[in-house]
Amino acid sequence: GLKLVEVVQNIKSILGIELLTASQAMDFRRPRKSSRKIENIYTEFRKGIPYIKEDIILHDLMVKSEKFIS
Repeated sequence: GLKLVEVVQNIKSILGIELLTASQAMDFRRPRKSSRKIENIYTEFRKGIPYIKEDIILHDLMVKSEKFIS
């Protein structure tokens, strides 16, 4: 049971990082659009996590992204 909790937490962390990088990639591809569902997720995600314009420490954004996944 404890191992399962650890694995699930790690998966949330990985998915949070993936969502953060995918959102950045979507911004690079603008004005192209994706499906309505993906655009809705993107819009909700960007309400709490802004586009990254310059080099920053990503830890705080990764934590926010992980919380968004949860």
